[in-house]
Amino acid sequence: MRRSLLQTVSVAALLVVLAAVPAWAVTTIQYQYNWYNNQREGYNEAFEAMIEAFNSSQSDIRVEGFVVSGTDERLITSIAAGIAADVVHFETSSVIDFASRGLLEPLDPVYDYESIERYFFAADAAEVMWNGRVWGLPGYTNVRGLFWNVDILNEVGLDSSKAPETLQGLEELAAKATVVESDGRITRLGFTPWMGGMYPAGWFWAFGGEIYDPETGMPTLTREENIEAWHWVQDWAQRYPEERYDLAAGGLSGANGYFVSGSLAATVAADNTVASYRTAAPDLNFGTGRIPHAPGGRNGTWGGGIGHVIPKGAKHPDEAKIFLRWIATEGQKILYERLGEFPTSMSVAYPIIESLPMDDPRVPLFEMVAERNPRPPLWAPVIRALISAEGTIRRMEDTPRNVLENLQRQYVPEYEKLQR
Repeated sequence: MRRSLLQTVSVAALLVVLAAVPAWAVTTIQYQYNWYNNQREGYNEAFEAMIEAFNSSQSDIRVEGFVVSGTDERLITSIAAGIAADVVHFETSSVIDFASRGLLEPLDPVYDYESIERYFFAADAAEVMWNGRVWGLPGYTNVRGLFWNVDILNEVGLDSSKAPETLQGLEELAAKATVVESDGRITRLGFTPWMGGMYPAGWFWAFGGEIYDPETGMPTLTREENIEAWHWVQDWAQRYPEERYDLAAGGLSGANGYFVSGSLAATVAADNTVASYRTAAPDLNFGTGRIPHAPGGRNGTWGGGIGHVIPKGAKHPDEAKIFLRWIATEGQKILYERLGEFPTSMSVAYPIIESLPMDDPRVPLFEMVAERNPRPPLWAPVIRALISAEGTIRRMEDTPRNVLENLQRQYVPEYEKLQR
Protein backbone atom coordinates (compact mmCIF):
# COMPACT_ATOMS: atom_id res chain seq x y z
CA MET A 1 0.00 0.00 0.00
CA ARG A 2 1.51 3.32 -1.05
CA ARG A 3 1.11 6.34 1.21
CA SER A 4 -1.16 8.89 -0.45
CA LEU A 5 -0.32 12.57 -0.88
CA LEU A 6 -3.17 13.36 1.51
CA GLN A 7 -1.60 11.17 4.21
CA THR A 8 1.78 12.82 3.72
CA VAL A 9 0.25 16.27 3.92
CA SER A 10 -1.72 15.26 7.02
CA VAL A 11 1.41 14.22 8.89
CA ALA A 12 3.20 17.40 7.88
CA ALA A 13 0.20 19.53 8.83
CA LEU A 14 -0.01 17.87 12.24
CA LEU A 15 3.64 18.59 12.95
CA VAL A 16 3.43 22.16 11.65
CA VAL A 17 0.34 22.96 13.72
CA LEU A 18 1.94 21.64 16.90
CA ALA A 19 5.17 23.51 16.18
CA ALA A 20 3.32 26.77 15.59
CA VAL A 21 1.51 27.05 18.93
CA PRO A 22 2.58 29.90 21.21
CA ALA A 23 5.34 29.13 23.68
CA TRP A 24 2.95 29.58 26.59
CA ALA A 25 0.38 27.13 25.16
CA VAL A 26 2.02 23.99 26.45
CA THR A 27 -0.04 20.79 26.30
CA THR A 28 0.57 18.36 29.15
CA ILE A 29 0.07 14.68 28.40
CA GLN A 30 -0.02 11.79 30.85
CA TYR A 31 2.27 8.79 30.29
CA GLN A 32 1.84 5.48 32.13
CA TYR A 33 5.02 3.38 32.00
CA ASN A 34 6.41 0.16 33.48
CA TRP A 35 3.47 -2.01 32.38
CA TYR A 36 4.64 -5.12 34.23
CA ASN A 37 5.78 -3.28 37.39
CA ASN A 38 9.40 -4.26 36.81
CA GLN A 39 11.32 -3.93 40.08
CA ARG A 40 14.74 -4.00 38.44
CA GLU A 41 17.08 -1.35 39.80
CA GLY A 42 17.21 1.65 37.49
CA TYR A 43 14.17 0.59 35.45
CA ASN A 44 11.88 3.49 36.32
CA GLU A 45 14.80 5.88 36.26
CA ALA A 46 15.43 4.99 32.60
CA PHE A 47 11.90 6.05 31.69
CA GLU A 48 12.24 9.19 33.75
CA ALA A 49 15.40 10.01 31.79
CA MET A 50 13.53 9.44 28.55
CA ILE A 51 10.69 11.74 29.64
CA GLU A 52 13.15 14.43 30.67
CA ALA A 53 14.96 14.18 27.32
CA PHE A 54 11.72 14.58 25.40
CA ASN A 55 10.57 17.53 27.49
CA SER A 56 13.94 19.21 26.94
CA SER A 57 13.82 18.59 23.19
CA GLN A 58 10.87 20.91 22.55
CA SER A 59 8.59 23.37 24.31
CA ASP A 60 5.09 22.58 23.05
CA ILE A 61 4.35 19.31 24.84
CA ARG A 62 5.12 18.35 28.41
CA VAL A 63 5.02 14.69 29.41
CA GLU A 64 4.17 13.75 32.97
CA GLY A 65 4.93 10.13 33.75
CA PHE A 66 3.58 7.81 36.40
CA VAL A 67 3.69 4.10 37.21
CA VAL A 68 0.61 1.94 37.59
CA SER A 69 1.25 -1.80 37.39
CA GLY A 70 -0.36 -2.79 34.16
CA THR A 71 -3.25 -5.19 34.03
CA ASP A 72 -5.71 -5.43 31.18
CA GLU A 73 -8.65 -5.00 33.54
CA ARG A 74 -7.22 -1.87 35.15
CA LEU A 75 -6.59 -0.22 31.78
CA ILE A 76 -10.05 -1.16 30.50
CA THR A 77 -11.60 0.34 33.63
CA SER A 78 -9.67 3.59 33.24
CA ILE A 79 -10.68 3.84 29.56
CA ALA A 80 -14.34 3.31 30.47
CA ALA A 81 -14.07 5.99 33.15
CA GLY A 82 -12.37 8.44 30.77
CA ILE A 83 -9.26 8.73 32.94
CA ALA A 84 -6.72 6.69 30.99
CA ALA A 85 -3.33 8.21 30.29
CA ASP A 86 -2.67 9.69 26.85
CA VAL A 87 0.12 7.16 26.25
CA VAL A 88 0.43 3.73 27.87
CA HIS A 89 3.46 1.45 27.93
CA PHE A 90 1.75 -1.74 26.76
CA GLU A 91 2.26 -5.41 25.84
CA THR A 92 2.35 -5.43 22.04
CA SER A 93 1.00 -8.97 21.67
CA SER A 94 -2.28 -7.63 23.12
CA VAL A 95 -2.58 -4.66 20.76
CA ILE A 96 -4.82 -6.37 18.17
CA ASP A 97 -7.06 -7.79 20.90
CA PHE A 98 -7.55 -4.34 22.44
CA ALA A 99 -7.98 -2.64 19.06
CA SER A 100 -10.68 -5.13 18.03
CA ARG A 101 -12.61 -4.24 21.20
CA GLY A 102 -12.52 -0.53 20.44
CA LEU A 103 -10.14 0.27 23.28
CA LEU A 104 -7.35 2.00 21.35
CA GLU A 105 -6.86 5.00 19.11
CA PRO A 106 -5.28 4.37 15.67
CA LEU A 107 -1.93 6.03 15.04
CA ASP A 108 -2.66 7.44 11.58
CA PRO A 109 -1.69 9.73 9.97
CA VAL A 110 1.67 9.42 11.74
CA TYR A 111 1.88 5.66 11.06
CA ASP A 112 0.11 3.61 8.43
CA TYR A 113 0.86 0.10 7.12
CA GLU A 114 3.52 1.35 4.73
CA SER A 115 5.42 3.45 7.24
CA ILE A 116 5.25 0.98 10.13
CA GLU A 117 6.62 -1.73 7.84
CA ARG A 118 9.31 0.58 6.51
CA TYR A 119 10.64 1.72 9.87
CA PHE A 120 10.22 -1.36 12.08
CA PHE A 121 11.15 -5.03 11.87
CA ALA A 122 8.42 -7.10 10.21
CA ALA A 123 7.60 -9.27 13.23
CA ASP A 124 7.09 -6.24 15.46
CA ALA A 125 5.09 -4.33 12.85
CA ALA A 126 2.75 -7.31 12.41
CA GLU A 127 1.79 -7.21 16.09
CA VAL A 128 0.33 -3.70 15.85
CA MET A 129 -1.43 -3.82 12.46
CA TRP A 130 -5.10 -4.74 12.27
CA ASN A 131 -8.06 -4.03 10.02
CA GLY A 132 -6.13 -1.66 7.77
CA ARG A 133 -4.74 0.58 10.50
CA VAL A 134 -1.86 0.77 12.98
CA TRP A 135 -2.83 0.64 16.65
CA GLY A 136 0.42 0.67 18.56
CA LEU A 137 4.10 1.54 18.45
CA PRO A 138 6.53 -1.41 18.72
CA GLY A 139 8.90 -0.97 21.64
CA TYR A 140 11.75 -3.33 22.49
CA THR A 141 12.24 -6.88 21.32
CA ASN A 142 14.35 -10.01 21.80
CA VAL A 143 15.90 -12.65 19.59
CA ARG A 144 15.96 -16.29 20.65
CA GLY A 145 18.76 -18.65 19.74
CA LEU A 146 20.64 -21.74 20.82
CA PHE A 147 23.12 -21.36 23.69
CA TRP A 148 25.68 -24.12 24.30
CA ASN A 149 28.38 -24.82 26.85
CA VAL A 150 31.66 -24.70 24.93
CA ASP A 151 33.62 -26.73 27.50
CA ILE A 152 31.07 -29.55 27.54
CA LEU A 153 30.97 -29.80 23.75
CA ASN A 154 34.77 -29.90 23.64
CA GLU A 155 34.73 -32.60 26.31
CA VAL A 156 32.45 -34.88 24.27
CA GLY A 157 34.21 -34.27 20.96
CA LEU A 158 31.73 -31.96 19.24
CA ASP A 159 32.40 -28.77 17.30
CA SER A 160 31.93 -26.01 19.86
CA SER A 161 32.49 -23.16 17.40
CA LYS A 162 29.01 -23.21 15.90
CA ALA A 163 25.47 -24.42 16.48
CA PRO A 164 24.30 -27.75 15.04
CA GLU A 165 22.93 -27.15 11.54
CA THR A 166 20.18 -29.80 11.66
CA LEU A 167 17.83 -31.38 14.16
CA GLN A 168 19.88 -34.55 13.79
CA GLY A 169 22.92 -32.56 14.89
CA LEU A 170 20.99 -31.27 17.88
CA GLU A 171 19.98 -34.82 18.77
CA GLU A 172 23.63 -35.90 18.53
CA LEU A 173 24.60 -33.09 20.90
CA ALA A 174 21.92 -34.20 23.34
CA ALA A 175 23.00 -37.84 23.22
CA LYS A 176 26.72 -37.20 23.64
CA ALA A 177 26.44 -34.52 26.31
CA THR A 178 23.92 -36.36 28.52
CA VAL A 179 25.37 -38.12 31.55
CA VAL A 180 23.48 -41.11 32.97
CA GLU A 181 24.61 -42.59 36.28
CA SER A 182 24.71 -46.32 36.95
CA ASP A 183 21.42 -46.08 38.84
CA GLY A 184 19.71 -44.44 35.87
CA ARG A 185 19.75 -40.86 37.14
CA ILE A 186 20.41 -38.20 34.51
CA THR A 187 22.82 -35.79 36.16
CA ARG A 188 23.65 -33.85 33.01
CA LEU A 189 21.24 -33.28 30.19
CA GLY A 190 22.37 -32.43 26.68
CA PHE A 191 19.21 -30.68 25.53
CA THR A 192 15.44 -30.95 25.63
CA PRO A 193 12.92 -29.06 23.45
CA TRP A 194 10.71 -28.05 26.38
CA MET A 195 13.37 -26.49 28.58
CA GLY A 196 14.31 -22.91 27.88
CA GLY A 197 12.66 -20.15 25.88
CA MET A 198 11.57 -21.80 22.64
CA TYR A 199 8.03 -22.75 23.74
CA PRO A 200 5.75 -24.97 21.58
CA ALA A 201 5.08 -22.22 19.00
CA GLY A 202 8.79 -21.96 18.25
CA TRP A 203 9.03 -25.65 17.41
CA PHE A 204 5.85 -25.47 15.35
CA TRP A 205 7.49 -22.76 13.24
CA ALA A 206 10.71 -24.80 13.10
CA PHE A 207 8.73 -27.65 11.52
CA GLY A 208 7.04 -25.28 9.05
CA GLY A 209 3.79 -24.94 10.97
CA GLU A 210 1.74 -21.96 12.10
CA ILE A 211 -0.56 -21.18 15.01
CA TYR A 212 -2.44 -18.35 13.28
CA ASP A 213 -3.41 -17.28 9.77
CA PRO A 214 -3.40 -13.47 9.41
CA GLU A 215 -5.38 -13.71 6.17
CA THR A 216 -8.35 -15.46 7.75
CA GLY A 217 -7.77 -14.23 11.29
CA MET A 218 -8.21 -17.80 12.57
CA PRO A 219 -6.01 -20.17 14.59
CA THR A 220 -4.26 -22.99 12.71
CA LEU A 221 -3.25 -25.23 15.60
CA THR A 222 -4.15 -28.48 13.82
CA ARG A 223 -1.68 -28.11 10.97
CA GLU A 224 0.17 -31.33 10.24
CA GLU A 225 3.52 -29.66 10.84
CA ASN A 226 2.45 -28.78 14.39
CA ILE A 227 1.40 -32.36 15.00
CA GLU A 228 4.73 -33.58 13.63
CA ALA A 229 6.60 -31.21 15.95
CA TRP A 230 4.83 -32.62 18.99
CA HIS A 231 5.49 -36.21 17.93
CA TRP A 232 9.17 -35.18 17.83
CA VAL A 233 8.84 -33.78 21.37
CA GLN A 234 7.29 -37.07 22.52
CA ASP A 235 10.28 -38.95 21.12
CA TRP A 236 12.60 -36.76 23.22
CA ALA A 237 10.50 -37.34 26.32
CA GLN A 238 10.78 -41.10 25.88
CA ARG A 239 14.55 -40.97 25.38
CA TYR A 240 15.14 -38.69 28.35
CA PRO A 241 12.37 -39.38 30.91
CA GLU A 242 11.85 -36.44 33.23
CA GLU A 243 11.38 -38.60 36.31
CA ARG A 244 15.06 -39.54 36.02
CA TYR A 245 16.40 -35.98 36.06
CA ASP A 246 18.73 -35.14 38.94
CA LEU A 247 20.05 -31.80 37.76
CA ALA A 248 21.84 -29.23 39.87
CA ALA A 249 20.81 -25.60 39.42
CA GLY A 250 22.67 -22.46 40.32
CA GLY A 251 22.06 -18.76 40.35
CA LEU A 252 19.06 -18.62 38.04
CA SER A 253 15.72 -20.39 37.79
CA GLY A 254 14.60 -23.15 35.46
CA ALA A 255 16.64 -24.06 32.41
CA ASN A 256 18.89 -21.03 32.89
CA GLY A 257 19.89 -22.29 36.34
CA TYR A 258 20.71 -25.73 34.95
CA PHE A 259 22.69 -24.16 32.12
CA VAL A 260 24.89 -21.94 34.29
CA SER A 261 25.57 -24.84 36.68
CA GLY A 262 26.67 -27.12 33.83
CA SER A 263 23.78 -29.56 34.28
CA LEU A 264 22.34 -28.60 30.89
CA ALA A 265 24.71 -28.50 27.93
CA ALA A 266 22.50 -26.50 25.58
CA THR A 267 19.31 -24.50 25.81
CA VAL A 268 17.23 -21.89 23.99
CA ALA A 269 17.36 -18.37 25.42
CA ALA A 270 17.04 -14.75 24.34
CA ASP A 271 19.70 -12.10 23.83
CA ASN A 272 18.90 -10.39 27.13
CA THR A 273 19.82 -13.62 28.95
CA VAL A 274 23.48 -13.03 28.11
CA ALA A 275 23.78 -10.43 30.88
CA SER A 276 22.09 -12.78 33.35
CA TYR A 277 24.51 -15.59 32.53
CA ARG A 278 27.51 -13.31 32.92
CA THR A 279 26.27 -12.15 36.32
CA ALA A 280 25.36 -15.61 37.63
CA ALA A 281 28.40 -17.44 36.22
CA PRO A 282 31.19 -15.06 35.10
CA ASP A 283 33.45 -17.94 34.05
CA LEU A 284 30.81 -19.72 31.94
CA ASN A 285 32.17 -20.34 28.45
CA PHE A 286 29.24 -20.41 26.05
CA GLY A 287 28.42 -19.86 22.40
CA THR A 288 25.26 -18.72 20.64
CA GLY A 289 23.74 -19.36 17.25
CA ARG A 290 20.73 -20.47 15.26
CA ILE A 291 18.23 -23.00 16.48
CA PRO A 292 18.14 -25.86 13.97
CA HIS A 293 14.91 -26.53 12.12
CA ALA A 294 13.36 -29.41 10.21
CA PRO A 295 13.55 -29.69 6.40
CA GLY A 296 10.81 -27.44 5.05
CA GLY A 297 10.68 -25.51 8.30
CA ARG A 298 12.27 -22.20 9.22
CA ASN A 299 14.06 -20.41 11.98
CA GLY A 300 11.72 -20.71 14.95
CA THR A 301 13.06 -17.62 16.70
CA TRP A 302 10.65 -14.99 17.94
CA GLY A 303 10.78 -11.85 19.99
CA GLY A 304 8.37 -10.17 22.31
CA GLY A 305 8.30 -7.01 24.28
CA ILE A 306 6.41 -3.93 25.34
CA GLY A 307 5.55 -0.98 23.14
CA HIS A 308 3.11 1.91 23.44
CA VAL A 309 -0.54 2.65 22.69
CA ILE A 310 -2.95 5.55 22.88
CA PRO A 311 -6.07 4.50 24.80
CA LYS A 312 -9.49 5.24 23.34
CA GLY A 313 -10.74 8.64 24.41
CA ALA A 314 -7.27 10.02 25.22
CA LYS A 315 -7.54 13.75 25.81
CA HIS A 316 -4.54 14.68 23.67
CA PRO A 317 -4.16 12.10 20.88
CA ASP A 318 -2.32 14.41 18.45
CA GLU A 319 0.33 15.33 21.01
CA ALA A 320 0.53 11.69 22.08
CA LYS A 321 1.39 10.72 18.49
CA ILE A 322 4.20 13.24 18.41
CA PHE A 323 5.58 11.75 21.62
CA LEU A 324 5.35 8.25 20.15
CA ARG A 325 7.16 9.35 17.01
CA TRP A 326 10.01 10.63 19.22
CA ILE A 327 10.03 7.42 21.29
CA ALA A 328 10.49 5.42 18.07
CA THR A 329 13.98 6.83 17.65
CA GLU A 330 15.42 8.87 20.52
CA GLY A 331 13.39 7.11 23.19
CA GLN A 332 14.43 3.65 22.01
CA LYS A 333 18.08 4.74 22.06
CA ILE A 334 17.77 5.82 25.69
CA LEU A 335 16.03 2.61 26.79
CA TYR A 336 18.73 0.54 25.09
CA GLU A 337 21.54 2.55 26.65
CA ARG A 338 19.98 2.40 30.11
CA LEU A 339 18.31 -1.02 30.15
CA GLY A 340 19.67 -2.96 27.18
CA GLU A 341 16.19 -3.16 25.65
CA PHE A 342 16.86 -3.94 22.01
CA PRO A 343 15.05 -1.53 19.64
CA THR A 344 12.42 -2.54 17.10
CA SER A 345 13.18 0.55 15.00
CA MET A 346 15.57 -0.56 12.27
CA SER A 347 17.31 2.82 12.08
CA VAL A 348 18.25 2.49 15.75
CA ALA A 349 18.87 -1.27 15.86
CA TYR A 350 21.31 -1.77 13.00
CA PRO A 351 23.88 0.79 14.18
CA ILE A 352 23.81 -0.91 17.59
CA ILE A 353 24.54 -4.29 16.01
CA GLU A 354 27.36 -2.84 13.93
CA SER A 355 28.92 -1.23 17.01
CA LEU A 356 29.22 -4.49 18.98
CA PRO A 357 32.53 -6.38 19.01
CA MET A 358 32.34 -9.56 16.96
CA ASP A 359 33.02 -11.76 19.98
CA ASP A 360 29.93 -10.44 21.78
CA PRO A 361 27.64 -13.50 22.12
CA ARG A 362 24.64 -11.32 21.25
CA VAL A 363 25.93 -10.68 17.73
CA PRO A 364 24.89 -14.09 16.26
CA LEU A 365 21.46 -13.55 17.83
CA PHE A 366 20.99 -9.99 16.60
CA GLU A 367 21.94 -11.14 13.10
CA MET A 368 18.65 -13.07 13.12
CA VAL A 369 16.49 -10.14 14.24
CA ALA A 370 14.80 -9.75 10.85
CA GLU A 371 13.91 -13.47 10.77
CA ARG A 372 11.79 -13.49 13.91
CA ASN A 373 8.24 -14.82 13.81
CA PRO A 374 5.50 -12.42 14.96
CA ARG A 375 3.41 -13.34 17.95
CA PRO A 376 -0.22 -13.68 16.90
CA PRO A 377 -3.22 -12.04 18.57
CA LEU A 378 -4.23 -13.69 21.87
CA TRP A 379 -0.62 -14.82 22.22
CA ALA A 380 -0.62 -14.92 26.03
CA PRO A 381 -3.61 -17.26 26.56
CA VAL A 382 -2.77 -19.45 23.58
CA ILE A 383 0.89 -19.94 24.49
CA ARG A 384 -0.04 -20.70 28.10
CA ALA A 385 -2.51 -23.32 26.89
CA LEU A 386 0.10 -24.83 24.56
CA ILE A 387 2.73 -25.01 27.31
CA SER A 388 0.27 -26.73 29.63
CA ALA A 389 -0.86 -29.13 26.90
CA GLU A 390 2.74 -29.98 26.03
CA GLY A 391 3.06 -31.54 29.47
CA THR A 392 0.23 -33.90 28.54
CA ILE A 393 2.08 -34.74 25.34
CA ARG A 394 5.38 -35.45 27.11
CA ARG A 395 3.65 -37.73 29.63
CA MET A 396 2.05 -39.64 26.72
CA GLU A 397 -1.41 -39.01 28.18
CA ASP A 398 -2.92 -38.06 24.82
CA THR A 399 -1.96 -37.75 21.16
CA PRO A 400 -0.72 -34.51 19.59
CA ARG A 401 -3.62 -34.55 17.15
CA ASN A 402 -6.28 -34.88 19.83
CA VAL A 403 -4.77 -32.19 22.01
CA LEU A 404 -4.40 -29.70 19.16
CA GLU A 405 -7.90 -30.39 17.86
CA ASN A 406 -9.29 -29.64 21.31
CA LEU A 407 -7.31 -26.41 21.53
CA GLN A 408 -8.41 -25.39 18.04
CA ARG A 409 -12.08 -25.83 19.02
CA GLN A 410 -11.44 -23.86 22.21
CA TYR A 411 -9.87 -20.85 20.52
CA VAL A 412 -11.82 -20.50 17.29
CA PRO A 413 -14.63 -18.61 19.10
CA GLU A 414 -12.06 -16.32 20.74
CA TYR A 415 -10.53 -15.41 17.40
CA GLU A 416 -13.94 -14.95 15.87
CA LYS A 417 -14.56 -12.19 18.40
CA LEU A 418 -11.65 -10.26 16.85
CA GLN A 419 -13.46 -10.23 13.49
CA ARG A 420 -16.66 -8.60 14.76
